[in-house]
Amino acid sequence: MSKKKTPKEKKDAAYERKHYTFAWNSPQGFQKSWKKKKNRVNRVVRRKSKALLHSIEGLSYTELSPEQESFTDQLFRKGLSKKKLRKIGVVSLREKVEQKIADRKNHSGFNVHNRARQIEGFRGVLF
Repeated sequence: MSKKKTPKEKKDAAYERKHYTFAWNSPQGFQKSWKKKKNRVNRVVRRKSKALLHSIEGLSYTELSPEQESFTDQLFRKGLSKKKLRKIGVVSLREKVEQKIADRKNHSGFNVHNRARQIEGFRGVLF
C-alpha cells in the first residue's frame, strides 16, 4: 500500500509534474495564440509581396531596368524578409510561478510612478 501524501507533498509533486507553455492568456490558449502569431507574420509577408508587385506593375516596359525585367521567383523571395517565429519553451509549474512572482515585483507600483512622472511633466509645462 502506498503512503498517504501530506498536502505539502502533493503540492510539491504538482509543481514538478505539471508543465506549461507561456500563451499569456490561459494554459489552453497556446494553440489559439500561436495561430494568430503565425497568421500575423504571414500577413506581413503578403503585404510586402503585394507592394513589391504593385511597384513593378505600375512601371511601363520602357522604364524597367534590366534587373526588373528579369524578375524571377528567386529575386522576389530575396526581396522579402520573413520574421522568424519562436516558440517559448515548456516550463514546470514551479518555474512558471517563480517567473510570475518576479514579474509582479518588477511591475509593482508602475502606475504610481508613471502617474507621478505625468504630473511632473504637466507642471513643468505650466510653470
